Amino acid sequence: MGGVFLCILFLFYLFSTLHADLIASSQITNCVLDGSSEDTILNCQKKFVVSLSVDNGQNKTEAVQFTISSATDGNTTLQFVNPWTITLSKSPVAIYYPISYLQTVNADPSEAVIYTRDWIVVSSCQSGAYSDNPTCGWYKDSNGNNIPDSQGFCCSCNLAEYLGISDDQTRAGLTCSFFSGSSSSAHCLRFDDNGWYDIFQIANAQDMYTIDIDISQGGGTNTTVTLSPSTTISSSSSVIARLLGDFSPFQQLPVYSTKYLAVPSSGNPRETDGMDTWMMIDTDLFDLSGTVCNKIGVSFAGFNSEASHCKLLVNSCLGYQIEDYYQSDLQLQKANRIGNYFLSFFGGLYYAETYTSSLTNRFLAFDLTGLQSSVITLTFSADDIRFVTNESPGQIVSAYVEEFEALSKDGRMHVVVVNNGTINAQYEITVTQCSTGIATIQAQEPTLVPRKQTEFIFNIQSENALQKSYQCKVSLLDSQAVLLDYRIVYFNTSATNFQTTAQGGDTSGDSGDDLKSDKHSSCSQACSAFYDIICFLSHKCWKNVFSFLGTIIGIAAGLFILYKLKQHFGMCGLCSKICCGCCGSSSNDKKKKKKKKAKKEKLKREKSVKMKKMKKEKSTKHREETRGKPSDYEKTRGNSSDYSSDSSYTYSSGSEGSYSSYTSGSDYDSSSSEYELEEGRRRRGAMGLSSSEMSLSAQRHTPVYLCFSGAKNTPLYKPGAQFCLIGEIEKTKNNFEFNLEAYPSQTKYLQVSTQRYARLQTPRPIDVELFRMPLNDGQVRKSLTTNPPAMYTCINKPYATKKAKNKK
Repeated sequence: MGGVFLCILFLFYLFSTLHADLIASSQITNCVLDGSSEDTILNCQKKFVVSLSVDNGQNKTEAVQFTISSATDGNTTLQFVNPWTITLSKSPVAIYYPISYLQTVNADPSEAVIYTRDWIVVSSCQSGAYSDNPTCGWYKDSNGNNIPDSQGFCCSCNLAEYLGISDDQTRAGLTCSFFSGSSSSAHCLRFDDNGWYDIFQIANAQDMYTIDIDISQGGGTNTTVTLSPSTTISSSSSVIARLLGDFSPFQQLPVYSTKYLAVPSSGNPRETDGMDTWMMIDTDLFDLSGTVCNKIGVSFAGFNSEASHCKLLVNSCLGYQIEDYYQSDLQLQKANRIGNYFLSFFGGLYYAETYTSSLTNRFLAFDLTGLQSSVITLTFSADDIRFVTNESPGQIVSAYVEEFEALSKDGRMHVVVVNNGTINAQYEITVTQCSTGIATIQAQEPTLVPRKQTEFIFNIQSENALQKSYQCKVSLLDSQAVLLDYRIVYFNTSATNFQTTAQGGDTSGDSGDDLKSDKHSSCSQACSAFYDIICFLSHKCWKNVFSFLGTIIGIAAGLFILYKLKQHFGMCGLCSKICCGCCGSSSNDKKKKKKKKAKKEKLKREKSVKMKKMKKEKSTKHREETRGKPSDYEKTRGNSSDYSSDSSYTYSSGSEGSYSSYTSGSDYDSSSSEYELEEGRRRRGAMGLSSSEMSLSAQRHTPVYLCFSGAKNTPLYKPGAQFCLIGEIEKTKNNFEFNLEAYPSQTKYLQVSTQRYARLQTPRPIDVELFRMPLNDGQVRKSLTTNPPAMYTCINKPYATKKAKNKK
């Protein structure tokens, strides 16, 4: 048949509306070199190669018929009466996403709180890594070993919180008082026994479809060959079929490799809900190592290692879990809105499995609704070819859009169409000429069976946030792009409801809800201060009231004990008993305090100079106006000039340099200072003056003696030394006052004795201001007398002059 000329005729038979395109045809000479024997034979035949594109969903709707009408060999025409008939059909395209198991996680981990008592130093809460019996207990692995970090952690009140001077929150709302039974807490990670999910990784998409090729010749026996992505070449005795690949579809395939599939584990009550509530969650919301808080998969290590966990709230590490995402989508589903995680919201995804002899392959899959064309080649003996496409009338039955929120993904257009013909046919449904603000809508090309209405849904999305009215044109075209029907659809959108979440909200400064906890939290949250007794009473927090009173009583008892110990041992003795000599450990601080005190006293003295001068002038004037006949004491005493500054002074010192007495060169006759008061009482050597006696002494300007023992504020530093000072009682506005410098002669004495005291008692001389004191204190009154007892030494007794001595 080497010189046969083939006439090729393309005939189109109408089988359905499914679309196929003739890409190319050619007549070639196909030769095969046979190497089965030493004599190589080149066997050549004329073949015709046809390349076709076959769209998805075109089930038995494309047919290519090949007919050999005649062949001419020289002057002879040969007729072929048995034409070849080949029918192509392509199944719907399923997109498969292989899935592989990773691990099982808990959907709703929670934090359990166990309250214990804490005594600042010793706590009953145990959470040591090697503790035999921690407060939370241990989780065990399959071998019975303790799982690390499953013992939880403990939190307790610090000293500032016990004293009520801290404004930090505690994790479990602890009651920070010394007598509270909830001043520490153990925090334990617990898992929901019925809340486990299996987590699967999702691989890249794979196309799954088949193309069946039916081959018959002259009404004889049919032969069928099948092509698929896994079987790309097949042949019969007369036809060789090859699958070359697929054209890229208009709509890109969704990518799910960035998500994990969460499926309820065996025993989970949601296992019976079906795959609609399976969840696809972004991988970055997981941490399957269990070491990161607020990630799906968090475990003991992440829970225990949370930074500053005792200052955070309960469950602060356990947010953003599978249960949270489940409840979020469930609420959207109840509101008839599209969620983000349920499998039912991902456009017709379903679960599929394939089996081999030793393995089960699991997939997520969905049927592709858009166009996808596959390219095949058919190689056969050169004959006439006829290409057939089905077409059939159709109609749009209805089209409408439900009102939806602007900028949301909830807009959906419902279009119902019907094939009014008698054969399967392919149609194209388009949504075009929409108002400004509506995003472009992808067309659909379905194959419809005769006389059956079918609903199609298009996703509608507005591109602005305003409430507005829109319109779109919906058109129905046949396989030859002839317009069969159209509708204008009018619809509205509501304004976008902008919502603020964790970073938004309103506040008026004093509003808010009280935090609630399961135990011991209402009082501690309402009354944060340890000492707020009014708040405790108003909220009926009786336990806090008794704790506060107990604390006050305890502190008072402690201070009383310290006071008694101080009286017994002295301050330094008490310090040495408590901290082994701490009194001498801060000499620098003592020097600083001493300098500061000296400076303060100096300022005080300078401030009182003016006051002393004013009072002295007032006192002198008062004496000159009121003083009558001089008393015996004054006669004996004489004028201040009679006291000589050059008299011989002698003194004797006691042990350790303490001053014991002053004496003059001659004895002083004190008998003249004795007098009888109007009340008839003679006060020789008796201690204590009544108010009337002090008043009479002030009127007569008689001398009195102030008797007391040496102390820190006196000229004598040795404790227990007994001495007296001579002076006068002056009447003030509301009280009496003892004045050391009542007589001019004593002023001169004080000037001399101050110098002697400065030499004797380093580092401080007499400070007369210390003895210019009001006499309203009963203890001071009891120290007054008109004549000092023998055991007291008068350190400022006036010296007798030589004249007085000679007279005596």
